[in-house]
Amino acid sequence: MLHRLSCLLFGLSGSFLAWNAVLPMKPSVAAQNVAFKYGPITRSIPVADVRAYADRGETSSELKSLLSRLGSENRTTVQSALQIKLPLDVVAVDRLVRADYGKQALTQVAEVIERGDDAGIQALRAGLVLGAASPRGLGVISFLEAYPSNTVTIDLPKALAFVKQNDQLLKRLPEVLPQGR
Repeated sequence: MLHRLSCLLFGLSGSFLAWNAVLPMKPSVAAQNVAFKYGPITRSIPVADVRAYADRGETSSELKSLLSRLGSENRTTVQSALQIKLPLDVVAVDRLVRADYGKQALTQVAEVIERGDDAGIQALRAGLVLGAASPRGLGVISFLEAYPSNTVTIDLPKALAFVKQNDQLLKRLPEVLPQGR
């Protein structure tokens, strides 16, 4: 009897996990704004404006003001980073962020995104996994739209340094990662 009950519970939990993978996942709180911190200046921009810039090159007045403070090389870096898409599904992303090298990468990225609590790595993991569930696939924008906080605060100098340091790897990621989508 106990064996049957444990088999039933195991089967139900497996079915629940499979069903959750099929259902569209949305965080209960998702980023509405992205705040770019550049030295003492912090500018908050709606995620929808960042998406319009990434998708169509359209800039709102707030975004245009922020981009004008960057050099042309940094503007190009920002726009190319926004357009990176990773061909990974939810399962592949979950495995990736739980692997040792994934944890190491999350630790590095957690230094770029400022939070007022100690949940940086967990929030990154959630944003990546939920972003991978997006119909558009995993990219910077889908990550922002899935990040479990009202505002994502990015230290822009740290982010630019991270992207430049990992530029070649980031550009090659779609080629070298297993196709999950």
